Order: sequence, then C-alpha cells, then structure tokens
Amino acid sequence: MRRSLEVGQSFLIGRTTEPFAAQWDGKISSQHAEATWDGRVLHIRRLATATNPIFFEGRVTESVNVAPRQYFVIGRTEFHVVPHEVDATIDSPRPQAEVTLAPARLQAAPFRVAGERIDAISKLASEVSAAASDEQLAARTLEVVLKGIPHAKGAAIFEKRGDPIITAAIHLRDDHVPMTPSAKLILQTLKSRECTIHVWEKGDEPSEGITVDPHAEWALGAPIGALPAVLYVSGVSPRLIGQATEVATLQDDLKFTLLAAATYGNLLNARELQKRQTSFAQFFSPSLQQLLEQDDWESLLQPRIADVTVLFCDLRGFSRRAELQRDRLLQLLDEVSDAIGMMTAAILDHGGVIGDFHGDAVMGFWGWPVAKEDDASAACRAALQILDAADRDGRYRVGVGLASGSAVAGKIGSQDQVKVTTLGPPVNLASRLESLSKQFASPVLVDEATAIAAGCEDLRFERLLKVQPAGMEQATAVYALSSSESPAKFAEMEPALEAFDRGDWRSSLEAFRRTGAGHPLRQLIEAYIAQVGESPDEGWNGALPIDRK
Repeated sequence: MRRSLEVGQSFLIGRTTEPFAAQWDGKISSQHAEATWDGRVLHIRRLATATNPIFFEGRVTESVNVAPRQYFVIGRTEFHVVPHEVDATIDSPRPQAEVTLAPARLQAAPFRVAGERIDAISKLASEVSAAASDEQLAARTLEVVLKGIPHAKGAAIFEKRGDPIITAAIHLRDDHVPMTPSAKLILQTLKSRECTIHVWEKGDEPSEGITVDPHAEWALGAPIGALPAVLYVSGVSPRLIGQATEVATLQDDLKFTLLAAATYGNLLNARELQKRQTSFAQFFSPSLQQLLEQDDWESLLQPRIADVTVLFCDLRGFSRRAELQRDRLLQLLDEVSDAIGMMTAAILDHGGVIGDFHGDAVMGFWGWPVAKEDDASAACRAALQILDAADRDGRYRVGVGLASGSAVAGKIGSQDQVKVTTLGPPVNLASRLESLSKQFASPVLVDEATAIAAGCEDLRFERLLKVQPAGMEQATAVYALSSSESPAKFAEMEPALEAFDRGDWRSSLEAFRRTGAGHPLRQLIEAYIAQVGESPDEGWNGALPIDRK
C-alpha cells in the first residue's frame, strides 16, 4: 500500500489514522507516531500514547529521520520511504502480441473466468468509494486492482499534463521490485481512448532490450473516462485455467481493469461535483446550484457585463456596541454571526448570489449568472425578509440599500477557492443608499431603476427625494420600500417633498411646518436651504447633494 507525501505535510501513523492506517497490525497503537516529510527525509516521532517501540536499522528509537529507500518498523509492519515517480520509457521493444479493444465492446463481453472475479468486483465500489480524499481514492483503486489480478506486480495511474507523463499514484506488490512502464502503451491508450494489452517476449532470464520492464511480461492500459489519464497494470504470466489462453486471461484482466478505471473516474467526478457544490453553496441558491451542474458551468461563471440588482445590508450601531461591550465581545460576535447568517439566508431564499462580506455587512446580487424577469422584485422581497427577521429577533437593527444597473459580474479564483462578485456603479449606489437609510429614517431604500423594474402589487415604493450621492456622476430618485400590507410612512410629507423636487422651496418649508413632523428628511432639507438660500440656482437639477459616503 502506497501513499504519496507532500512537502511540509504532517500526519499520524497508527491503526486508525487515515490515510496511513495499518488496521491489520494489532501491535500498532491507534495513534502511534507523527511524521513530517520535508522533501528530503521523513521525520518520525513516537507519540507518548504508543504502546510499542519504533525500530530503525535494528535499534529502538523515539525519533528518526528516514531517507528514501530506507524503512522503519512498528509492530510487524515495515514502513518504506520510496521514490514516488517512475520513469516511463519510450524505448520499449515491439510487443509479441498486442490487443486493442473499445471500452464499450470490452464491457459487453462476459468474463471468461468469472469465479475468480466475483469477490474482487463485489468489493470494488464499496472499498474505493469509502476513500476520504482524492489521493486515498487512487490508492484504494490500485489496491483493489492488485487484489483482483493476482499475477500483477504493480498498478499505477498516469496522467498526461503537457509533454510529461505524470505518476498520479502507484502501488507495487513488492516495493523491492520496481516498475518501468511503457510510455508507448500509455500514449497509445490516451490517444485512441481504447483499452490495450501488450505481451512481450519471455525468456528464462530477462536480458537487456527484450522487455521494457525486466520484471513484467505484459502490461494493460485502460482509459479513465474522459480524463487525460490511464490505469496501467503490469505483471508476469498468469496461471491459466481450463482452456483459457494467456491473451484470453489478460483480456479478463483488462476488463476488470476497465471496471476499476470507470469506478475511479466516476467517483473522482462525483467528488469534484461535490466539492464544487460545497464551494458554491455559500454563494448560490439551490436552484442556481442545479443550473451549475451542467457541462458548461465554467463558461457560465466567466466575468461579463450584466444588468444586475445589488443589495447591500449593514448592521446598525455595531461599532458603537463593540466599544460599549468590550467584556462581551464573544457574545457580540455570536450575534453578528447570527445576523449575517440571516442576511445570507434571505438572499439565497430569493435566488440571489452572495457577492461579498464587508465586516458586519453583506452584499448580494441578482441578474447573474442567469437573468430572470423578477430579479429586481426578488431582491426587494429579500430586503423585506431581512428587515422582518431583524424586527422579530430584536437584538440588532439593519439598513438596506438596493440599486440596479450595468456591472461586471463573475467568478474570481480557482475551482477550489472560488469567489463570485460584481463591480460597478450599482454596487457603489447600493452602498450609498444603505448609508442614506440612516439619514432618511427608512430601513430600506431603493433607486429609481429598481423601483420601476420591481413594481409589484405586494411591494410599496414611496418616492422621497432625488439625490446626488458623493462621488457619483448621476443623480437618482430614492424610494422607501415596504410591504403593500403595511401603511404608507411618508404620505404626510409628500407635498413638502414634491415642492422641494420642483424647486419651490418656500412651499416645501411651509408644508413641512404644517405637518409639525421633526423627521430627519425635514432637517436635511431645512439645513440645505439654509446653506444655499431660499431658491435653487438656475442650473439646479432637483437633486439634493449628499456629501457623506
């Protein structure tokens, strides 16, 4: 059984420690030793919980450095450090016999010697699928192959990455008997996507040039699904049963190898899909995750310009609470985590994408990777769900801003470390509107584009002011969002706001005084008029400048 080592990787060796588990040896403790590979030697240290000693070169040791081609012993088990890579040679002789079979034809053919295969086939899926990592999946596949082909001396998985042939995994029945695989067979299998048998000329004593590998008389190659990879097996002459010829027996071996390759490829694809879904789950709603299961998901996630609706949500007063509750920061962190979880749940519940986290704030967006007619209304309903959840919880308050427009949206990073986000004017505007919700005393503010796109019977949009946010070229009308079932909050101020909008500031001030309301919007307008005069300049565009970001 072989396991590859990563530089700097620390791991445990014991009876129950995957991927280096020695379940067969009762003299090895559950956790016996700690090991670290530094690229040159393997550092071994016996754990205090270990019952039995570690032996190296016949001596008991508590710690030791083991170089490649050396080994140490625990209980009845030898642990060898061996070079991982094998050199595939292109200078192999012409095979004495060569059989090439299409995978579909080979799968359809019955086993000629079925009895010996039943047990190995029955264990194939169960043993391999229990692997905890891709590396362990490859190792277990090769172990099963050697169990199922008793005359095989070694098995390996080779990948083609550019010019070199890379050894992805290798398992030798005897570590003292090396493998020198045939690059011709590997490349032929990769190119044709067909299964291949090579049988070389035999001799009493292997002589130079007679066979590619002095320890192998045959080799098999099976493609691993659509991957640029081959499952390669080599060994010595099989024991023949009944009327079966050597080629017929090897054909059975090749069919078993193909089954193992298909199982490995399918499980590897399933693991990749699971990893992709896990990484996407934090960003995409379940419906979008199903969409991303299609073959062209990578092109679907490529950054591009899209019409999006952006939601920006922030906790109110968190910084101040952190200062006042320094002795309760862990409890405060739990509250923030709950609040962020509530925000992201609302975004995902309504088909949005989680774009980013900014401390105690969350940004979500709609319109990418696919656009829907109800994107704007879905974003508005997500905002109201956030507001309702915060009101029911009672531990925190929120402010929400929504804006729509053209932006760049897409995936950034690798498949394993994926991040999706959107950049552009609507993101900046949504953030400004979230900040304005404090000054406007309205927990949810939306821009005009969102209000127009999301017009629905269950949503209420009350027009407040046209504003010119700091750092932004275009002015926008701002609307307060609420459910149509709740009463209008700004109806009393509507005449005053309309008068300010058309430039009749004196009438606006009088209308505010008649309401008697000390609303923050009145204070903003009165302060602005006091600063610039009782009437607007000739070029005034109806927008109240907002200096604060």
